[in-house]
Amino acid sequence: MVSARWTGLQGTEPAKEGPDHVIRMTTQNVPAFQIEDHMPPPNELKFRVDFIYHDEIPDRIWTNTGSGFGKKQSNQVESFVGSGKPWNRAVAQIVSPNDSPDDKLRKIYARTRNPQS
Repeated sequence: MVSARWTGLQGTEPAKEGPDHVIRMTTQNVPAFQIEDHMPPPNELKFRVDFIYHDEIPDRIWTNTGSGFGKKQSNQVESFVGSGKPWNRAVAQIVSPNDSPDDKLRKIYARTRNPQS
């Protein structure tokens, strides 16, 4: 699946795939780019189109089920870091079940900032 993102192109119709499987996007009346003294880098200001290729259904790209992007990322991290059981034991030593989510976050953050505590 291909989607397109564009910046600064007012009135442009979204890119569409034709029956020949070619993605096309048309825009009109795009002003010429003018370089000025003391301006930010030109590539930060120029109009552009980014085509993003992915194999996910857009509504499910971040889901943590099926073949969603979130699930893939989770699996990659899990395979690098290892099983979650040691992490779960470490977190259980830092927080208590009755802590609010905010307190848990603060305790975990404090522990990562000062591992000797």
